[in-house]
Amino acid sequence: MNNASPLRSGWIQFKKYGPSVLAAGLIYGGIDQILAVLRYPLSNYVVEFVNFIVRQSFPDRLPLSKFGMIPWRYELRLAAIGVIVVVVGTFIGLWVQIRSQRHPVP
Repeated sequence: MNNASPLRSGWIQFKKYGPSVLAAGLIYGGIDQILAVLRYPLSNYVVEFVNFIVRQSFPDRLPLSKFGMIPWRYELRLAAIGVIVVVVGTFIGLWVQIRSQRHPVP
């Protein structure tokens, strides 16, 4: 029977799983940010494709309206931050993997 305090056992579990959870969270957050940045350009391409089909098939119909111009500098900064977060999460994950291979936890 283990008489360790809940705080001590919690700290042991945090040291064991904390970096892995942090790496997974960073990778997920970075991918989410990259996809959020790409949402409007991709939806504009879908609208252009639908407009192409409408113009070719039904010339008397009006095409769909676009979302407008996107400030690319701002969007590229957000995408770059998302890529940086994914890279940092990947490096933390690799560090955890190397550490677990060197010092296996019982």
